[in-house]
Amino acid sequence: MAKNIKRMVNKVGDGDFAAAEVAFDAAVGARREAQIANYKTVIAQNSFQPPETNPGTDTGITGHPDEVKGE
Repeated sequence: MAKNIKRMVNKVGDGDFAAAEVAFDAAVGARREAQIANYKTVIAQNSFQPPETNPGTDTGITGHPDEVKGE
C-alpha cells in the first residue's frame, strides 16, 4: 500500500492526475482487501467456538406462590 501512496503523490507532483487516480484506487483496493482478509480470519477463528455462557440476570422472582399477592 505504501508504494501505491508514494506513486500517487509522485504522479500528483508530476501533474499526471489520471495516473494518480489509478494509484489511489490501487491503494484503496489494497486496503480493502487487507481488511476483508483480516475479517475472514476472525470469522474463521470464531465460527466453531462454543458460545459464551450467559447465566442471565437474577430478578429475584422465583415463581413461588407466596410471592403473588392475593386478590
